[in-house]
Amino acid sequence: GKITAMLNGQAILEDRTFRSFCEVEFNSAVVITPSPTPVTSKPTLAPLKPVTYDPGQLRKLEAGLLLSTGLRAKVIAYSGQQVTTKTGSKSSQRFHSKPDGAAIFRRADGSYAYVSNAELDGNRGGVGAIYFDPDGQVTGYQWLLGGTTWNCGGGKTPWNTWLTCEEDDGGGIYEVKPFGGYQSRRETLISRMS
Repeated sequence: GKITAMLNGQAILEDRTFRSFCEVEFNSAVVITPSPTPVTSKPTLAPLKPVTYDPGQLRKLEAGLLLSTGLRAKVIAYSGQQVTTKTGSKSSQRFHSKPDGAAIFRRADGSYAYVSNAELDGNRGGVGAIYFDPDGQVTGYQWLLGGTTWNCGGGKTPWNTWLTCEEDDGGGIYEVKPFGGYQSRRETLISRMS
């Protein structure tokens, strides 16, 4: 399962790999990882190893975040700048400004995407995704939806798409597929704010 938590912006923690992603002051994306702990596909009654960090004991400042002892943070993207991949190459697109609502989407091969909204006005909002290999190394960045306004909240669907919501009078809800495959579209049955 996934644990959602707030930390200096927004953070989404995924308990399978203990990787989390967050926006810091709306200008960057950060990876937070604790010391490795074995991963099992079945629940266990007790951890295989002692817990390597103490949740809630915020004692360490790293990458602009106050972290619990045992966690580490690494900035992986800055708004307005190209994203550097594990090979040292740069993404063709720049990481979006004002990242907001976000989720993690995993593929069967273990690779995954961090999808987040861009809460910008004047039809400059939208959704972008940073892609990772199974080892958590950045492989790319892509702008998935543009031309929207104030994309604030959103949600991951059971069929693994992202719903992004415009926080604006007459704003809509758009469905986005994190790994491509079809054009993002406005959902008409749930598309108007009251």
